[in-house]
Amino acid sequence: MISILDYKSLAISLNTISGVPVRLCSLHLEPLYESPDAKQTVPGFHTLPLDPGDCCRAQDGSGIYLAVGIWHEDLLGYLIAGPYQQLSDALPRIMINLGKTGPVEIHLHDQQAYIPQIDTSDEMTEEEAGEASQVLSIYVAQNQLMDAIANGDQSQLTQIVNSTIQNMHPFLNRIPSRELRAAKNIIFVYNTLCRLAAERGSASKLLIDKLSSKYALQIEKLASIDEAIKLINEMPFRYCDLVIAKRNKQYNMRVAAAIEYIMLNFQEELQLTDIAQAVHTSPTYLSHRFKKDTGETLFSFINHYRIKVAQAKLRDGDFTISEIAISSGFNNVTYFNRIFKKYTGTSPRKYARLN
Repeated sequence: MISILDYKSLAISLNTISGVPVRLCSLHLEPLYESPDAKQTVPGFHTLPLDPGDCCRAQDGSGIYLAVGIWHEDLLGYLIAGPYQQLSDALPRIMINLGKTGPVEIHLHDQQAYIPQIDTSDEMTEEEAGEASQVLSIYVAQNQLMDAIANGDQSQLTQIVNSTIQNMHPFLNRIPSRELRAAKNIIFVYNTLCRLAAERGSASKLLIDKLSSKYALQIEKLASIDEAIKLINEMPFRYCDLVIAKRNKQYNMRVAAAIEYIMLNFQEELQLTDIAQAVHTSPTYLSHRFKKDTGETLFSFINHYRIKVAQAKLRDGDFTISEIAISSGFNNVTYFNRIFKKYTGTSPRKYARLN
């Protein structure tokens, strides 16, 4: 059963793209989510949407407010945007487009009792054309990102992620003087897209949920735009790893579960007993079966995977060697350098220069 709370990402997307305060409300207009810039009290609406075609309008001294219904067979609640100082075509268009990307369509009719008629002509100003191009680029990159994750295709992700970061920058000033908050909102949506793509790729729903929750906490703790960009670089690869792990059908069930556990917890201190307990088997059996199925010991696999993560961060070029060592699961930089050279034949610094 779909809940009104499932539409939080839709509200975040609308706020991020439009720069207009957004509230997600229950049927009784109780706030379930409010964007950080939603400071004003919403004025009373003379009427509220009664069917998917309704968009109601209210106005007070702070500006104009729009309300549409959130629908999934029945009315679940309301999405309210405002105050909006000048009611132009932009906000209704954005709300229409966002509604069509979610699990439910939100329709806006150009009823003059509620909003001015929307200009549907093909003519655009230079500013509108530039904004339309940005939005189109975002949707193209979004679809490519989700396809790559769902297909377990990491070779395509690097270029797509770089494109995502470039597309994100124009939207950071939508909340003046609060670029970091805008970045967090965008990454919350990004996390949702990655999660949905991993589900489409048949990855373990339990592990997807754990990874998604882990990233939600990390997003809220972000302290700078640089940290936000680093998280954007990392996130899709970890979801993609879960898809790849699920498709390793040649492995025993316990071994496959152990691989998924390692991919989810590689930044932590991993012990054989803890992994065996997590996958409900004995350490002796897991150690023997893991070597039989994968051709390498459990701890060799762990180091191999951590080095793979480190290589991706080195190619990105935005991390120090110490940061890469710690974030890849190595507590000692000297040990990291030694293991990296063992698996790649070169030092981390040289690898970064060559790539």
